Amino acid sequence: SKHNQFIIDCGEDVLGDLVSAISQVSKAGKFKCARSEYAFGFDGDDGYEIEIGEGRKVNLRGKIDRVDIAEIDGRKLALIFDYKLSGKDLKWKSLANGIDLQLMVYVLACEKLGIEPVGAFYTPISPAIKDKEKFRYKSKGIFNGEYYRQLDGSIENGHSKYYNFAVTKKDGEYGYFNISAAMRPVDFENIKRFAKDKITEITKRIFSGDIAIRPIRNGSSSACQMCDYRALCRFQWNTNSYNDLLDVKKKELLDMIGGENS
Repeated sequence: SKHNQFIIDCGEDVLGDLVSAISQVSKAGKFKCARSEYAFGFDGDDGYEIEIGEGRKVNLRGKIDRVDIAEIDGRKLALIFDYKLSGKDLKWKSLANGIDLQLMVYVLACEKLGIEPVGAFYTPISPAIKDKEKFRYKSKGIFNGEYYRQLDGSIENGHSKYYNFAVTKKDGEYGYFNISAAMRPVDFENIKRFAKDKITEITKRIFSGDIAIRPIRNGSSSACQMCDYRALCRFQWNTNSYNDLLDVKKKELLDMIGGENS
């Protein structure tokens, strides 16, 4: 039908634009696509293993949309990409509270598989046309700033066209530090350690039977506002306690976990 043909044509346009954008990003840096739908933890393969005490272990499994590899100074380094329909930012507040750990799980899983990740990003598949950026497929996430030129060799000063970091005269590749994906090497190691501890903590709570009803509340908004089961839930906002999120920004989080971020 004409309707189905229209849907197929739209899909082809989206795919064509995305492939063209990925090609531009690849040409700008040294990392090249090496694996897609990279599975870990399936069919006896190594996953990300978590020890929860008393001899018990939990094996996480999943699939990483794309892994790019570059050989730098004799080492094979990797960038991890997760596709999102219209894009997504890594919120430091969500990371600090253990809500958004997807990219960090992928980083830790790749390390278990013998790959050395130096960054992980969310990449939009079909960004809004009204987006003001000339390049609409900017990847946003977290990376070791030591390798910024390997990500974007075209950047000399200002914001990267392809990733959410900036180079300034004052701070070099760590410009606009609190909103940038770039982290100093020690910060990157510290955030991995923090994420590992947070994932382990959450896993232990799940297996200990911690099922207390404490909906997340972020400022004035809460998880209850979008819940389909509000009519059945026994949680009462005026008598029960919310799980209020710790409000931290990037620099504050790194200070808490002991990074160098002056």
